[in-house]
Amino acid sequence: MTDDDRVHEGGPDDGAECLSRRVKLIFDKLLHEQYEEATALFEGLGRFGRDLELNHHLNEKDHRDCLFLLGEAYEKRGQPERALQFYETVYELERKRPLRYFLDDLRERIRAIRGG
Repeated sequence: MTDDDRVHEGGPDDGAECLSRRVKLIFDKLLHEQYEEATALFEGLGRFGRDLELNHHLNEKDHRDCLFLLGEAYEKRGQPERALQFYETVYELERKRPLRYFLDDLRERIRAIRGG
């Protein structure tokens, strides 16, 4: 049984644990540049994907990495507006509490997408 199968499989540990496994699988696919699979899994979360607090399922550093990589994935898929949402979120988090990203790099990505 693959990780994908376990995430889609029902059972007594459905709910938060299953959601945590799915978020970690998405992050793993992003780390391995499997952007199509990662975004398909993310979008497969449906309403959870829109309202999901990834930080509840990942540590703070991984949370920011995941958001940044989702931005990259959507940018590579030709969805710059969706990418912008993720980049702006990471930018604001970094401004409030710097952990990892260079604000200049994020600012440049945001400007490039906005066309300015």
